[in-house]
Amino acid sequence: MSYRINKFKERLEYLNEWLLDTLNYEEHKSLSLKATLDVYEDQPLVSFLYKIYLLPILTISFFSKLKNRYYIKKCVKEMALIRKKIEDQELYSQKILKKYKIKKNEEN
Repeated sequence: MSYRINKFKERLEYLNEWLLDTLNYEEHKSLSLKATLDVYEDQPLVSFLYKIYLLPILTISFFSKLKNRYYIKKCVKEMALIRKKIEDQELYSQKILKKYKIKKNEEN
């Protein structure tokens, strides 16, 4: 296998791990926010005042969530492109090996 294919595979593994970690983080963050907002649900007036108090944090959290969605979509797209590039490189390598009738593990 070539150096480039190995580097693409390493990048793909890194992106996959990052994606899993980010999705876990987003899930835990949303659970924490839901718990924060549900603390005073049985007291409507206190709940309303608490949400007004948290409005700046909720707004920043919303924009942060939008930014993370963008990065997640970008990561998924990059992973698809890398997979395609790996497949293309492997097909090209096989074509060259067949063309010159070289065995894969043959040393010069």
